[in-house]
Amino acid sequence: MKHDSHTAEEVAEALGVAILMNGGPGTVHAPRAFAAYEEFAAKT
Repeated sequence: MKHDSHTAEEVAEALGVAILMNGGPGTVHAPRAFAAYEEFAAKT
């Protein structure tokens, strides 16, 4: 497995954990982080 590439499912799982651990702020920033991931993943 390459360490430089992650699937959308892995990113979503990590963001889900961040939401569970961080609560309110995570619910605001996780969708933005996932949108950024999708934007940059589409360029590669």
